Amino acid sequence: MRELMALLRRPAYEGYPDEYLLARLRGRRAGLRSNRLSPPSGAGRPESAAAPRHRPAAGFIGEAEAWHALRAEFRWVYRQMNGGLRHTFAPLFLWFELRSIFLCLRFRRGGERLKAAALLPASLLAEQVQRVLTGEGEPAAVTDALAGLLTAVAEPCRDLGKLFRQRGGREFEQRLVTLYLERMADLPLHPVLR
Repeated sequence: MRELMALLRRPAYEGYPDEYLLARLRGRRAGLRSNRLSPPSGAGRPESAAAPRHRPAAGFIGEAEAWHALRAEFRWVYRQMNGGLRHTFAPLFLWFELRSIFLCLRFRRGGERLKAAALLPASLLAEQVQRVLTGEGEPAAVTDALAGLLTAVAEPCRDLGKLFRQRGGREFEQRLVTLYLERMADLPLHPVLR
């Protein structure tokens, strides 16, 4: 699973012991349940990206807001974890980062490279992956470079660039998800993840 960790950021510090982190997570979950977010989830975000002050009726939020909040929670948890836990939960974090990859590629296909780049500061993807997603070149070249990085996850990912050129983005996304899930089924995952 080291290959999965290569696709995710590496925080500068080691994180907290498991029991301490579990206690913090329980407290955080209680705060989320009572519709209060503790300060760390909003820390480091620009004011314009902070959670809206006025929630829609009955506490419903839009899909984009929900995804933003989920990413903020994952970033917070990932930064708090020690190396062993990060390694154990890398498949889960990378699973949720697939959406970031897909959105970046969709923006790139639409010629909106800056929008793709705007998604990545909140991402857990490694700098190397982010550079590929926001680098120069046409979307097909980006998918070739991305496929090269993803061969660490599954060897058949090598053909993803060709698939993108022949069948388009939707087929690329479906194939990447299938390959990812097949690879995870072959790994000795922690029982919680399995």
